[in-house]
Amino acid sequence: AQGVLPRALARTRAAFTAALGDNAPARAEAALQALVQSGEQATAADLIAELESSRYSPDALLRLAPQLRSCAGGLSAAQLQALGDALDRVWRNHFELGEPADLAFEIATVLHRAGQLRHAVRHYHASLAGRGDHPTTSFNLALCAIDLRDVSEARAQLARVLAQAPDHARAKE
Repeated sequence: AQGVLPRALARTRAAFTAALGDNAPARAEAALQALVQSGEQATAADLIAELESSRYSPDALLRLAPQLRSCAGGLSAAQLQALGDALDRVWRNHFELGEPADLAFEIATVLHRAGQLRHAVRHYHASLAGRGDHPTTSFNLALCAIDLRDVSEARAQLARVLAQAPDHARAKE
């Protein structure tokens, strides 16, 4: 507010309050925190609504990913569409800054659990492109390929896993 005329500052404050409500970012953070920390399993609709209210924040997705994975199975076609759309919007809001969490991988695992295999594959590949080879990512790609009946891709990914982690029990199996 430095250098802003008092009348302009009052109009700016009124515009922010009208658009965001009084202290809306703090309320939104408190709601997200309460949802993450509650011991109850939220519904997919609740979690998607929370992503929407966060304006499809990558940080919100990272915090909600465990709950999204646990409720992703058995969704209706409309819920799957809403979930896929929400995750795509989160991805479009992401800018890689070298943070420890791999957003592409987290999105892929939610989609994988929801049975959206082709969509998951795209994000697993984005994870490999952005974060480099990782045996877990390659193994998950192999699982997708198996379910998609792409035997040659599954074998290639399993070979990649074993080259990176020769003792990977599930890949050996």
